[in-house]
Amino acid sequence: MRRAFFSLLLGIFLMHNAWGDDAQPIVVEVMHVKPEMISRTVSLVGIVKSDRQALLYSEVSGIVQKIAVTPGSFIRKDTLLLQLKNDNLQREYELCRNKEKYAKRDFDRYKGLFNSQHESQKAKESAKERWLYEQINVEKAKKALENTLFLAPFDGVCGMFKVSEGSAVKAGDPLVEFCDIQHLHVYVDVPEDVIGLLKEGQTAIINDKYLGLIQSVQKSLDPDTHMGAIKVKPEVLTFNIGGTVRVRLESSKRERALGLLQEAIFLQKGKMHIYLVKNGLAKLQPIEIGLRGDTKIEITSGLLKDDTVILRGQSKLYDGCPVQACMGKYTENGGAETLLFEGKKKGFSDLPKKNQ
Repeated sequence: MRRAFFSLLLGIFLMHNAWGDDAQPIVVEVMHVKPEMISRTVSLVGIVKSDRQALLYSEVSGIVQKIAVTPGSFIRKDTLLLQLKNDNLQREYELCRNKEKYAKRDFDRYKGLFNSQHESQKAKESAKERWLYEQINVEKAKKALENTLFLAPFDGVCGMFKVSEGSAVKAGDPLVEFCDIQHLHVYVDVPEDVIGLLKEGQTAIINDKYLGLIQSVQKSLDPDTHMGAIKVKPEVLTFNIGGTVRVRLESSKRERALGLLQEAIFLQKGKMHIYLVKNGLAKLQPIEIGLRGDTKIEITSGLLKDDTVILRGQSKLYDGCPVQACMGKYTENGGAETLLFEGKKKGFSDLPKKNQ
């Protein structure tokens, strides 16, 4: 019994030393709370397309005589891309030109004889009619021959040729794809619960580094997938047409909110709590949360501007214990929050861009 009594006294003495005024303060990492923007984003997959895109097909058969440009290069409108060789069309055109030449010569001769009253008006009109008929045939043959020349339909970039020089081509065969990169857009299918939160002019982030603006939002949803499409204009035009990109969209945000990192918040007796630093002591503080952002959680109750919140080391703490604050990397305005979407405030072209 005496041994148990002395053990109890020793325990009370040790607890007094641990909790007394002379206890060593616990070193904790803290952050200072300041108003900031808290946002929640959703990451989706988009497809890069050009609104001006053309696949050129052959209207005639022939042999690829010449590929005049390099795939991937920027080409001006009406520049020759490819030329076919078709001997039949070439001969037909030359034959029609000769016929037109002889018909004109006959008409000029009949016109001279009519003026000298050696031929009738009927013969003159008949010669003129034959000449006009041959002129029409020349234009038809010329147009058919021009179908062997393939020109750029607009200013743009030439894709890969689907044929090579010397290869045979039939009518209807695809030859080359051509697109205008100035009309480049990213098309994204967005779930039903998110698309209602988006609007035209809203900022998007492409591949985590490039800025884009939502140009249009589809109002009607697909009845099978319950998704709607949005059209995003990227600020840079270096994406591959037909390729996929990651698109981050801001679904919710709070301006000038008070937010904390998840590490600072813990559950106690069924309620959310944090530890504040007040006069060198840890103060247990109940809180209420709002929007859960990508990196921060909005605190709607129990937190004030310029409060000092303990981020780490809570397991060693109790209400009223002495602490020594250590300024970590999250002390200034919650440093971990990357305000990508602040680009909307700064202006579409003012955000710094990284090289791809």
